[in-house]
Amino acid sequence: MFCHNCGSEISDDANFCVNCGAKLIRLDEEKAQPSKSSSRGLSNKKTDEQKETSSGRGLFNKKTDEQKETSSGRGLFNKKTKEQKEAIKEIKSYTKGNYKRFRQIIPRYGILAMEVSHTKVFNGIIKTIRKEIENENLTADQIEGRVFQLLTEEYGEPMSQEEADELFNQQNLQTKLENERKLEQKFGVPFQNRVWFKCTVEEMRHSTFTNTNDRDIVDGYVFVEDTFLEIVKESVFLKSKMGTRKIFYDNIASIDHDAKGRLNLSSSLEIYLKSSDRVQLKHVNKGMVDLVTGKYNEYMENKINDNAENVTNGTNSNVDELMKYADLYERGLLTQEEFEQKKKELL
Repeated sequence: MFCHNCGSEISDDANFCVNCGAKLIRLDEEKAQPSKSSSRGLSNKKTDEQKETSSGRGLFNKKTDEQKETSSGRGLFNKKTKEQKEAIKEIKSYTKGNYKRFRQIIPRYGILAMEVSHTKVFNGIIKTIRKEIENENLTADQIEGRVFQLLTEEYGEPMSQEEADELFNQQNLQTKLENERKLEQKFGVPFQNRVWFKCTVEEMRHSTFTNTNDRDIVDGYVFVEDTFLEIVKESVFLKSKMGTRKIFYDNIASIDHDAKGRLNLSSSLEIYLKSSDRVQLKHVNKGMVDLVTGKYNEYMENKINDNAENVTNGTNSNVDELMKYADLYERGLLTQEEFEQKKKELL
């Protein structure tokens, strides 16, 4: 046999080459122990199963239909039925507007103010319902009933809408009374049993001495009465700007509101006084805008009607008086000169 390293001829029973010292590899051992290069070739030629499963890549590159539908839950949401889409849209509506639909329901469970703990409950309900939608156990028209059912499990049986409204009104009234008592102590002005609103007050006064306009802007409370508006001004920094002012309707030349007053929830009222001063009430609730202008217009209409009635009554009274003098003149009890004098006085 020959050495595979140097090519020298050696005996068949030798284990090492006598010339180079290399360990001899016999043919039967070489077949039994393949070289590293041959093992690499074996690994390079993977079976179909190895190609599909090695590193898990083949398995995900060639998914079955079932795997595509269920892996990570994505397939289920990518191919929703029409009923599922409608149901998901319905449950999403409960989260819009800071959980507005939930806030409309919870007063029936005695909850008048939403807190963080309630938000967690709402999110849990939404999660539960979405799972039921995914499993095709819930449709859009069943969601409202399911929401009530889950809320009942959490907070107990709901009260009727009438009972909830009464509780809500009582709570609001209690809060309003407490607030009014605090304001009365602060300003020394009665607030209870009066119609009032809070706004920003801008006063524009014209000085004839300096021929300039002075402008003050403060927060204030406005009381709406039958014959006047009373403004209680609140200044955070200057006490000199605090105080109370009454504006009688008789002293008002006109009341106007900005262009958005009839279309939006708030507006500004501009009150022009006969003294050329102007008072602007900003950020006024639309209902109060209507109330102020309505009170003023009603007062002015009544005043016009009263004046017309007084003129009519006065005219009728003078005519009656003149008829009496005419009768006396015809009976010869008054001279013509005296009758003409009385007639001139009355007419």
